[in-house]
Amino acid sequence: MPSHALTWELLFRSVLVIFTCACAIAIPNLGDYISLIGAFSSSFLALIFPPIIDILTFYNPPIVGDQEPLFTKQAVSTPRSRSKMSKLTLLKNLVIMIFGLTGFVAGTIVSVKTIIKDLSSDNTNSVCMWWGWWRPPYDHCVL
Repeated sequence: MPSHALTWELLFRSVLVIFTCACAIAIPNLGDYISLIGAFSSSFLALIFPPIIDILTFYNPPIVGDQEPLFTKQAVSTPRSRSKMSKLTLLKNLVIMIFGLTGFVAGTIVSVKTIIKDLSSDNTNSVCMWWGWWRPPYDHCVL
């Protein structure tokens, strides 16, 4: 069995290296893709997932008829209160999530538009144009 595990691990690593190499060859401007990945993942990791985890961890919906004040004087919930999270904290988490979703949508749209613009333009100033694998025309490259 261990030989099969090693075979699958080497196959997986080879596929990752080939995929990375193909992306490096196909992508003319890596900065645009880095901004897309940053807009996509950073907004989720920094602004969307933490409030969701906070809500899932500390919020229990109140029982019908149970009145909870908007501002609580104590940081820890009282034994009478079913909810461990105040309404103000829940509102704060929702505002942070909306802000994160707005940044995610705006950053993704801008990054995708930039990638489309770069791929559709015939600008050879930013990208080396390789006419053959053996001999690049260095007069078309800006280094």
